[in-house]
Amino acid sequence: TPNKRFWLTYNGEIYNYREIRAELQARGVVFRTESDSEVLLMAYATWGEAALDKLMGMYAFIIWDARDQILFAARDRFGIKPLFYCTGGRGVAFGSEIKQLLDLPGGERRMVLSRTWDFLVTGVTDHASNTMFTGIRQLRAGECVRLDLSRWKPGDDLPVRQYYDIPREPGPALSEAEAADTFRELFIDSIKLHLRSD
Repeated sequence: TPNKRFWLTYNGEIYNYREIRAELQARGVVFRTESDSEVLLMAYATWGEAALDKLMGMYAFIIWDARDQILFAARDRFGIKPLFYCTGGRGVAFGSEIKQLLDLPGGERRMVLSRTWDFLVTGVTDHASNTMFTGIRQLRAGECVRLDLSRWKPGDDLPVRQYYDIPREPGPALSEAEAADTFRELFIDSIKLHLRSD
């Protein structure tokens, strides 16, 4: 951000960034670029973690709050973009790929046999927080972590929480025709948003 309080590293795309941008501009936020990255950063600066409720997209990001010494990381609702991490006595490290973390001090290249078996038998790798490598974990779909460095110390577990889950309640009772029309509208809106890019 212009005041150098918030810093962002980000992989992905926010499909509804134009709508969020307009909402932020109505609140007086001034933008320097047309990018969804700046919209994401300013959304967090404005709403904090509540910005996650507004995001539609595929993303993994980390925001550093230099003033309050808080690191906030999140992965999109369906886990399209990966976000791996490892913790140890020297700190925490994040990466978009496991290979970025394998050779860090204190790391080891040892397989987790149960996760390796899952992959070899089913092809599934993203169903658990642990990965095929010892000590390397991942934020799962719809998870985030808020790391307050005034409280968290190297070696502590990360305070990971789930911010999104697929709603379990039944929706409204619709006729087959109403359900088809509703699905069509939602599907077309989704495709229009996915075709955007900054």
